[in-house]
This record gives sequence, C-alpha cells and structure tokens, in this order.
Amino acid sequence: MDSTAELALTIARRSTPPSEKLEELLTAVHHHNKTKLLHDRQMHDLIVAAMQENRPVIKVHAEQMMTILEAIIREGSKRASSRSKIPPKRACLSKFVLKSLERSGYAR
Repeated sequence: MDSTAELALTIARRSTPPSEKLEELLTAVHHHNKTKLLHDRQMHDLIVAAMQENRPVIKVHAEQMMTILEAIIREGSKRASSRSKIPPKRACLSKFVLKSLERSGYAR
C-alpha cells in the first residue's frame, strides 16, 4: 500500500465521528499529495505518465482509496440511520457519493 493510502487508512481507523474522519482524510490526502508532487517533479511526471497509460497501479490505488472512503461514508450512514433524525444534507450527500461509487464500479 502506498503512503497516501496508508495515511487514509490510519485516519479511517480512528475513533472519531465519520464526518470528522472524512474531513480530516480529504484535507490530509490533499496536503500530502500537494506537498509530495510539488517538491518531487520526477514523481509527478511518473504519476502523470502512469495515469495517461492507464497502468494497473493507478487502478489499485484508486480502488484502495475508494474502499476507505466508502467505509467511512457507510459508517456515517449507519450512525445517522440509527438516530431518530437524520440530517437531510448529510444523508443526501452520503447517498450521492455511494451511488457515484457504485456507478463508477469502485463500490463493492
């Protein structure tokens, strides 16, 4: 597993609420990738080439990240459905993201 997926998995395993995990994960991954790719031009070029050539390593990484994101969103959905009142915006967003994952073929 690459360092970005390891970072995401570490955050996903925390005992904080799913909404906090999701926010922290997206912010941390963005910061990690931005820092890494801005300072390492060779790495940036390798990733761009791998994406353009549809290399399997890119698909594996995307699947790892989608699995982690999906788990956090599902955790949030389960917690919300166990409450008497589901915040409409969060419930709608979760359903949208999960449907998008399913359509993209990443959701299991």
